[in-house]
Amino acid sequence: MDAATAVDLCRETLMSAVIIAAPILLVGMAAGLLVGLMQALTQVQDQTCLLYTSPSPRDRG
Repeated sequence: MDAATAVDLCRETLMSAVIIAAPILLVGMAAGLLVGLMQALTQVQDQTCLLYTSPSPRDRG
């Protein structure tokens, strides 16, 4: 086996690994993006809800 054949074999092996792993990685990235987006949206909503709450009677003084 000469060097060119070994390089071609390595290139084909790496491309096969990328083709096999790509769908799994894409699904994981999409799920992570969706979860991160939902966490960011609900965190903003929680912070704005705190602005509209009335103080308790013992805080008035």
